[in-house]
Amino acid sequence: MIKNLLFDFGNVLFKINHELSIIEFKKISNKKIDMGKMNILIDEYESGLYSSEIFIGNLRRELDIVTDDSAIINAWNALLIEPFDYSMDIINELKREYNISLLSNTNEIHFEHFYKSSAKFLDLMDNLFLSHKIGARKPKNEIYRFVLDNSNYIPQETLFIDDLEENLIAAEKLGFCTFHINSENDLRQLKKYLSDLKSDNH
Repeated sequence: MIKNLLFDFGNVLFKINHELSIIEFKKISNKKIDMGKMNILIDEYESGLYSSEIFIGNLRRELDIVTDDSAIINAWNALLIEPFDYSMDIINELKREYNISLLSNTNEIHFEHFYKSSAKFLDLMDNLFLSHKIGARKPKNEIYRFVLDNSNYIPQETLFIDDLEENLIAAEKLGFCTFHINSENDLRQLKKYLSDLKSDNH
């Protein structure tokens, strides 16, 4: 029986589009963006390996940016759009029956930005498991084990909801139940899925 819901954030509860940040970085960069190097910088930053100040400095050097820090931060935050219009209502409804937590690959700059627009929403969560605080990103085993070590969740009683298949596969290997958010499934389908599960168990 599912007792706990563990939600990813981006493109599950909150609309994001990475391309929007790339577009903004291209406007302020004086060189072609090497996505391989960018992804390494992001992975390290979201794994909590260094501070926001160092991340901004690394971006400045990698992209040959001469403008001020605020332009870099604005470009980095451009990918954050807004919560899905149904997220708040559905989380409120599900919270009546389930323990609800967040498990997100994120970073200090993004978290501060989206907390301003989503504080009431995030405050509904029993736990906020954030990669930059934990020191590991999905799909590494360490981040899922951290969740289990720092909650009373049993994997078989926990449904992990994410939009990336590799993250779901890693969770399944540790015994978590999973639900894939994609173009055909969003939180509204999740609510129906949980309702059907309850009916089947009765």
